[in-house]
Amino acid sequence: MEGKFTWRAQPATRGSAATVERVDGLAPDFADIVQHVSMALASCPDWHLEIAPTFDYACVAYGAPPNALVTPDPCPACDVDCEIARTTFVDGNEFARAWTDATGRPMLIVTPVRHITTPSALSSDELAAIGSLIDRVTAGKRLESIKLNVGGYRHWPHLHFKLLLDFIPADSLCIEGSDP
Repeated sequence: MEGKFTWRAQPATRGSAATVERVDGLAPDFADIVQHVSMALASCPDWHLEIAPTFDYACVAYGAPPNALVTPDPCPACDVDCEIARTTFVDGNEFARAWTDATGRPMLIVTPVRHITTPSALSSDELAAIGSLIDRVTAGKRLESIKLNVGGYRHWPHLHFKLLLDFIPADSLCIEGSDP
């Protein structure tokens, strides 16, 4: 699929599908898709993005947010000393951290270290680090999709990516000496 990727914009009124041609002719990747969709929906405060693991397909829903925002105190992605952060941390790098889902769903959560709420606020270094961490924590696992909720489509204000996995072996989540 070199040269294009497909994304389906699905407003609350059920819009039609669209294909976006890639001008640079390169196969899309995680950072390209997040940047492209963020720019396309810059004026829309509420949206949901789901990216296929092959990075050749993304589905976007926007408008009519279904959720109420919950603001945890402290934010577990910011306060790495809080109990949730200490018990769910998996791996990290200079700009991003990975966690198991605190509610026990079969997914990993990847957050930027910096507390931001929209993907358009990510620097290119942060976005590259998030992509690199996603690659590292999903190695050897079956990634079903990557989800990103913005505005009213999320429950938690810290920007986070949900990595939906088919199966997470418990022993694969423990990394010796890992520390948020």
